[in-house]
Amino acid sequence: MLARSAAGAERYLRHVLDGYEEPAAPSLPLPAVYSEDLGFADVDPEVAGVVRAAVDRLVSAGTVRLLDADCALLDPVRAWTAVRGGSPGARRRPWSGGRTMSGSMPSSPPRPCC
Repeated sequence: MLARSAAGAERYLRHVLDGYEEPAAPSLPLPAVYSEDLGFADVDPEVAGVVRAAVDRLVSAGTVRLLDADCALLDPVRAWTAVRGGSPGARRRPWSGGRTMSGSMPSSPPRPCC
């Protein structure tokens, strides 16, 4: 299902699902973890400053509560290169659940719809 807004999706679900109940609003502040670089990325200092200011505003507004935890991911460059432009053999390596990457990723980025 695609919807233009969360409200549109909610209206759809209310009409097609038996016993659909509107979800309760989450209690605030929501726990969150922040990382400037996700443990691997080079980040432009100006972008980092804008993002950090936005995070600080969310904390000040009581929307999120930053947890004292690291948020670091593995650098995805090798996997991305193998899937998007690497050797064809890399596309057939098993993913989780016995699925394969073959056919899972488009050969080129999707075009904008509008």
